[in-house]
Amino acid sequence: TEDDQPSLDHLYQLAWKTNTSPKIHHFLWRCISNILPVAGNMARKHISKEAGCYRCGHEVETVNHMLFQCPLARLVWALTPIPAPPDGMMMQSLYSNIYHVLSVQKQYPNDDVQADIVPWLMWRLWKNRNELIFQGKERAAEEIVRRAIEDAEEWRGRKQGEIEEVKRSEVKTTT
Repeated sequence: TEDDQPSLDHLYQLAWKTNTSPKIHHFLWRCISNILPVAGNMARKHISKEAGCYRCGHEVETVNHMLFQCPLARLVWALTPIPAPPDGMMMQSLYSNIYHVLSVQKQYPNDDVQADIVPWLMWRLWKNRNELIFQGKERAAEEIVRRAIEDAEEWRGRKQGEIEEVKRSEVKTTT
């Protein structure tokens, strides 16, 4: 029911507050808005006849299926330090799943959950899906996780470099 869903406003706020690139913020916004061109959305808009998941053959590829429920997605999440939801598996609700993964740091403040990889994992699942469909390239779950961790580390390093650059320029202007 509607009451079971977290507020979308709160989800959008969580997405925009994540420590990630503007490109990934926009991607998260598209996920929450359910406007990614997954097969189910394309079929519903009569852009395509095929609604099924290209990878696993599930009858409808939704954003939720692609990010959380497809067997590959489930394996990707299982390989990460991100704790599963309390019932042990991702739910039928896209919004509940996004809320869970974007608020994992708050839910498990004392655990090393590496929450900063979450947006990058979602991005890598999306990129991997597109590479499979458009280029016939299939990546193993372990590689998807490794690449998401590398993306997060690169972003962290870039942000750290910008902070140090600002500090250096502040020192120069005050002397």
